[in-house]
Amino acid sequence: LAKPIILLIYGNGFIEAVNILVILIWSRIFALIGSTRAIWLTVENLGKFQVIFVGIGALLNVAFNLILIPRFGAIGSAYATLIAEVVSTFLAVLLFKETRPLFKLIIDLLSFYIFSNNSFQRQYASAYSSRCPTSGSITANLSNVANASLLSL
Repeated sequence: LAKPIILLIYGNGFIEAVNILVILIWSRIFALIGSTRAIWLTVENLGKFQVIFVGIGALLNVAFNLILIPRFGAIGSAYATLIAEVVSTFLAVLLFKETRPLFKLIIDLLSFYIFSNNSFQRQYASAYSSRCPTSGSITANLSNVANASLLSL
């Protein structure tokens, strides 16, 4: 889908942007999960960690941009963004005992939407929300984010 979108909006002059868009689309999945993570942290009264995770992402993005842009240009910047999003959204939650349960929730979410069908997803989401320490609406929000992210690919 990246090529038709770039051609439609910008024309042939920007055809090289197709590869950049493909990389950035993947980073959006983690950005959307990060937005939902912020809600989870707020509900669990762990908002201070959101500042830390955003800071980690920003520092990583700047550092990787400094390394990758001179060598790879715009593609390097896209990869820098993807790496920063993955680390700050997904891996950084492992740094703190209080946020580690969120790692399992994210893994379950990603596995669930990659390997299951829609009817099973609805049954699992209902059962999981009753076991989840946060409200069912957070789990439902994570499900909506995953659906939107995967549909955008």
